[in-house]
Amino acid sequence: MGNNKQDGSRKGSERDDVFEKLFPVLLKLGCDADILIRQLFSHLLLQMMHYYSSEIQLCTSHTQFIITTLMEGITHESDTEVRGFSARLLAELIVWSRKQARSRDLIGDTKLNMKAVVKQIQEFCVHPSSSKRIGAAIAFNNIYKVLREERS
Repeated sequence: MGNNKQDGSRKGSERDDVFEKLFPVLLKLGCDADILIRQLFSHLLLQMMHYYSSEIQLCTSHTQFIITTLMEGITHESDTEVRGFSARLLAELIVWSRKQARSRDLIGDTKLNMKAVVKQIQEFCVHPSSSKRIGAAIAFNNIYKVLREERS
């Protein structure tokens, strides 16, 4: 192919770097004060949650990064919009991963993701930082219905 062919692993790494820089910015734009910007980016992020909860994307590094970023978002020190929207996106990701899990293996992966989120919420509940405790309460309030349905 010549010199123009790129190394696949390098390309994937570059894509991961771009995604890690882009997603937190998209999250802030989804909570923007301008209604037009908020509507555009909040719907985009909701659709991204649907996409990253699919069978193919469920256990990728992007999905793990999304969960980590959303958990950081629910503990934002000053921006309550980011907290609330992060919790809403986290709930959307969990709901859609349960909807899209068809096989027993995927249901297990979905439960592992949910257990990791619940464990992180539990850790935030006993954290000395008040923003982490508030974030844990907001996240739990948003995913409570999903957890209740999981038990039945």
